[in-house]
Amino acid sequence: MALVVAYRRQRVDEDGALREATRLHTERFTTAVSQLGQESAAVRLGGVHALAGLADDAPTPALRQTCIDVLCAYLRQPYTAKADLPADDADALHGYLALREVRHTVIRLIRDHLRIRRNHSHSWQGHHLGFTFNGAEFSGGTVSFSAARGNAPVGLLPPPGQAVPTGLSLPAVWYPNRP
Repeated sequence: MALVVAYRRQRVDEDGALREATRLHTERFTTAVSQLGQESAAVRLGGVHALAGLADDAPTPALRQTCIDVLCAYLRQPYTAKADLPADDADALHGYLALREVRHTVIRLIRDHLRIRRNHSHSWQGHHLGFTFNGAEFSGGTVSFSAARGNAPVGLLPPPGQAVPTGLSLPAVWYPNRP
């Protein structure tokens, strides 16, 4: 009987600890997300790093995924390209450069977490990264997926019989019969 009571007490304690960890995570998450909406690039950068740290410390995989979702959503937000800025507007250029720094930091943090071996506690491998850019256009360069593993992303491969567009490099296993 004592073993049953001890087991139940341990389960209650573990459940309470998870609830407390989740509560603290949610508070920190709310603060970090609010930083992403700030005007100051330095504050936004702090929010990006806070979210990455929260993802690393998340008490559950679902809470880690939530942090990753917010970082990916930040990258999907529309922004004005440098070429579309007024030529004589220094403030617009500075704003663009600051935003670019924050976006590049998000990309770097995602890259770094994906390079960590899968069984490490800070690895983001196996999580969903939502980089859906509807109507995205790439021009004047090369987009290479040649070292990618797994299945091709939906919509990336051209229809059968059509050539891979110039500037797009795919692994042979994704498109073995390409012209």
